[in-house]
Amino acid sequence: MKGRMVHDEDVQFHAYGQRPHEVIYSISRIELNKLLLDAAEETRRVRFHFGEKVSALTLRTNTMCTL
Repeated sequence: MKGRMVHDEDVQFHAYGQRPHEVIYSISRIELNKLLLDAAEETRRVRFHFGEKVSALTLRTNTMCTL
C-alpha cells in the first residue's frame, strides 16, 4: 500500500514513505490463517484442538496438556 486516506474536514492522502517505492505490504489475516492451517494439516504431524486452554507445554517432547 502506498498510503492511507485521512478523513478530516476534507480527505487527504498520507503516503507511508517519502519516496514512491517506499510502500508497506499487507495480507489478509484470515487468508494467512487459512494458509498456515492448511500447511500444518498437510504435514499430518499436527492435531488441532480449538476451544481448549493449554495448562502445560513441554517443548522437549512437543506435547501439551489441556484443561
